[in-house]
Amino acid sequence: MLHSQRRSPIFLAGSFFAAILERLTARLSKFTALRRWTGENPAARLEQQIAERTRDLEAAQRRLTQLDRLSAVMNRAADYAEVLKGVADEVTAPAVGVWLLLVDAEPYAAKTALLAAARSPGQDVMPANRQIPAFVFPLPDEPLRVITDVERQPDTPLTAFCREAGLRAVASAGLFAGSRTLGALVFTGETPLEFSASDLETLRIGAQVAVVAIERLQAVESVRSRILAGVSHDLRAPLNIMLNYTEFVAQGMMGEVNDSQREALNKALEGGQRLLDMINDVVDAARIESGMLRLVIEDDIDLYAEMAEVKRMALALLHGKPVRYFEDIDPHLPRIVGDRRRIRQILHALVANAARLTESGSVTVSIKLRAAELLFAVIDTGPGIPVEDQDRLFALFVPTDASEARVGRRAGQAMRLPIAHHLVRAHGGQLWLHSEPHREPEHGAAFFFTLPVRSPALLRQMQETPVRQAF
Repeated sequence: MLHSQRRSPIFLAGSFFAAILERLTARLSKFTALRRWTGENPAARLEQQIAERTRDLEAAQRRLTQLDRLSAVMNRAADYAEVLKGVADEVTAPAVGVWLLLVDAEPYAAKTALLAAARSPGQDVMPANRQIPAFVFPLPDEPLRVITDVERQPDTPLTAFCREAGLRAVASAGLFAGSRTLGALVFTGETPLEFSASDLETLRIGAQVAVVAIERLQAVESVRSRILAGVSHDLRAPLNIMLNYTEFVAQGMMGEVNDSQREALNKALEGGQRLLDMINDVVDAARIESGMLRLVIEDDIDLYAEMAEVKRMALALLHGKPVRYFEDIDPHLPRIVGDRRRIRQILHALVANAARLTESGSVTVSIKLRAAELLFAVIDTGPGIPVEDQDRLFALFVPTDASEARVGRRAGQAMRLPIAHHLVRAHGGQLWLHSEPHREPEHGAAFFFTLPVRSPALLRQMQETPVRQAF
């Protein structure tokens, strides 16, 4: 007899409720575990997640707004000082200084950079022209380099440089255009400083947008330099013809001239020569900016012969003034390696600058042998140079009140000191000045520069290019 396999309704109901109970128990277990993990109920956790997400979105919105502001500033920037000012205006901490460093592309200074602009706490952005070691730069793909207190760091070239520069805190971001290093954007502190997250984010964003502005400015500089060089070359040719024929007439080669005519012609020659000098300065400045200025190296330059010409020029400029000219030159100076014409140009620029500005007192030129280099000094008793203008004095195309007062009240003179500064560095030397008119009003200014006696780099350049066009 077959028994029925059907189960009673009570049994089925019990199995159903048992399954429901098992599921409820599992869910209760998960809920209890969730509460133990969050320490709060799920609704509070969800509310916290929403708040965090809201804060993230607000922070992203602030970054986008800041990026938009910085991009607008960089698009309008006409020089490196404006690039830096755009970043500096975004910094929230008043104790933070800002530096913009640009790699020097010249082959003789490939491992240095120029401090293109800087802002100290409480001061406006000031252009600068100071060499900075390349190890200050972060490397490609390196995160922000942050030092909150230099004195707590191990001794390294970077910390040694920071101490020498009077810095206790540094945060830097590299400026890279593809594989090319442009420089670095650096936040500085003169005391130990914890850079805020906001300022570090400004540093990161500022470095990104500054790259575009710097590339644009460098392209503009290149075009400007080529235009200036071309126009200057076109001006020199007819001017030289005018000067030559005027000199022929003044010398009587084209007929007899009387004294008053000769005097008038000589004044025309002097004015034309000054104009030619100005054009030559523009050409040099354009070639410096475009990296096209080259040296013609010789290995037997006689400084005594060069100084005889410098002395004649100085005495002519000082004629009629109550100013005495002195020389303090070591005997038996060695013949040096360098570009003869450019070394004479350096000496002419510094001595002419001193002679034109000194109305009474003295102008002294000194040359001393110091081991493997020569130390030159040009010291005057002129008006001196304010400390705040001294860095800008060597910057091309940066007008300052001091540059007009210091290098003479004649147009074109303002470029000669920057050109001399560049030429000294091209020889592997350094040029600097000392002047404190507020403390030493009677001492004027002292310009110093060094030149190596026999630079291995210049000798190597001479051997590699034995015949070069003189620029």
